[in-house]
Amino acid sequence: MPAEVACIGAAHWDIVGRATRPPAAGDELPGRVARCAGGLALDLALGLARAGVRVELITALGRDTEGDILLEIAARAGVMTGRSLRLDAPTGCHVAIEGPDGSLFSAVADSLDTGTAGVRLLEPLARGPCPPLVVADDSLDPAASTRLLTLPVSRLILVPARPARAARLRPALARGRASLILNRAGAEAMLGRPFRDSRIAAAALCAAGAHEAVVTDGRLPASRTGPEGTVTVPPPPGAAGVPPGADAAFAAALIAADLAGHAPDAALARALATFEEGRLNENREPPR
Repeated sequence: MPAEVACIGAAHWDIVGRATRPPAAGDELPGRVARCAGGLALDLALGLARAGVRVELITALGRDTEGDILLEIAARAGVMTGRSLRLDAPTGCHVAIEGPDGSLFSAVADSLDTGTAGVRLLEPLARGPCPPLVVADDSLDPAASTRLLTLPVSRLILVPARPARAARLRPALARGRASLILNRAGAEAMLGRPFRDSRIAAAALCAAGAHEAVVTDGRLPASRTGPEGTVTVPPPPGAAGVPPGADAAFAAALIAADLAGHAPDAALARALATFEEGRLNENREPPR
């Protein structure tokens, strides 16, 4: 059966060191270190596949063993990968140092990213078939980002990997057809000004041209603004909200709830309930 959703963007290896207390420059701290499959598009695809969604991953990987293993991980989860590109370069690897809550302190990207592939990454979708829903991260280059907006899709969702990179997606707002899923810090980076809460941030993104905006705010209420109006939903009692670094898991849960036919407020509530106290993104959790 054809895919319901195409996830476009980054897939690479992550080496994540999570310190036991907030790091500072020059620190050597105890913590946990893990090597795991990463990249926002891959995380999204794995999350959607776990939710029973027929999903394909469109990314750029090297013609190497590291790329082979990432594709095997995706395939074992039920993710279609046949239209991903293989390039003559090493598969990407990111090294990140995180605080105890998962917030990013610093990172080094030795990366073959989707920007290297440019518009070639989107050629399979342009030729067809193209799933009705496409989700993309912020790793595409400007030409590919522009081409993305012309794909014959019913719904286009953009999800930035980190708040600092959210500004890359600002040009997409001008077309008025892209939806956004991001946190309040990402909304502030995209629009270049602070917001008091998620409701104001979501409304501002739609005023700037987003078709729909879903904004999370950690343990505080999340908001969703779109053609049907605005809803604001707090995390359920005893939940942790959406922790740093869990944007892909939240987005996957929200998209799966939408595809299952839940109303906008119910879908938002279900996605927020994904995160129990102390739980981290399933694809990124280091070993305990």
